[in-house]
Amino acid sequence: MSSVGSTVSGNFMLEPASVNNIEFDSSGSQTINNASYGIVSITANYSPEVLLVFVAIKGSASTVSNIVSSPTLTWIKLGGCSNSTNVRGEIWYALAAPTSPPQTYSVTVNLSSAAYAVLLAGGFAGCNIAYVSSAFTGMPIDPTSLASTPGSGTGSATVPIMTNSTVNPADFLIGFLACLGAPSGLGAGTNFTLIVKASQSTNVSGLAEYEMLTAANAANPIYFNFTTSEEYVAIAVGLMSGGNNTQSVQPASGYEWQIQDLFMNGDVAVSMWDGKTPAYISTMVSANTNLTIQVNNGLFMVLINPSATSDVEVGYDGVVTAV
Repeated sequence: MSSVGSTVSGNFMLEPASVNNIEFDSSGSQTINNASYGIVSITANYSPEVLLVFVAIKGSASTVSNIVSSPTLTWIKLGGCSNSTNVRGEIWYALAAPTSPPQTYSVTVNLSSAAYAVLLAGGFAGCNIAYVSSAFTGMPIDPTSLASTPGSGTGSATVPIMTNSTVNPADFLIGFLACLGAPSGLGAGTNFTLIVKASQSTNVSGLAEYEMLTAANAANPIYFNFTTSEEYVAIAVGLMSGGNNTQSVQPASGYEWQIQDLFMNGDVAVSMWDGKTPAYISTMVSANTNLTIQVNNGLFMVLINPSATSDVEVGYDGVVTAV
């Protein structure tokens, strides 16, 4: 057994993420007519899956208080954004591992106050997660990918509404538009494929779309199509494809380490992961790096190979700081 002050070390190979394994599985939609909750259904035909719920709300007084589902899943807010008092958008996610798919989940979205809203849902298989011994492993969210912006105008096939950054080469890039009203010509943007869209009468609309990426990019353009000038909120996030280009540095339960050195022969993106939301640290470039990062079983380091073509050899060392 390790004791406080003893050394820890490890080494491994991070393969390139040359193939995007994510598959869009299913979708669902529902609207809320000036009420404080709504229910949308989504079916997981594979196990495990990442389930996303997109919420477009007219106005900004109401927000999502929480999401619950049957069968029970743990729902986590990824991000949200408001456009003044006009419209608000939020994205939530859960990890699902049905024992006998297909499994339909009844998802209840609770709002802080009555509002007009659109609920969209999508299920995605092949993400960077596994379900082992009744627990999820892996980090499904690209740590730099969450971005949002409010705006006003129309959606263009040639001018992106926003951009986002990704460090994982094989991302499944998700775009979500929450839009005031019911704009004409609402559809997926250039290079994107529609997941689902819906409108609550002429009050508020929502659209979710995806693009399969093959390289890390500091500025992925996000397009949406609509021809009526409206107030909107756009949010983007990247789901990471499953593969051998990531590695966790995670002590056993009850232990805490201080990682002090990383050794690598290529670029490596470093993130922290608590099982809910990633926290990007930096991309370290082809060198030995001194650092001080505390990790434990519930908050640990995830290393990502940002290359789609080259292996990276990585090693680390540190000390045990708590047992």
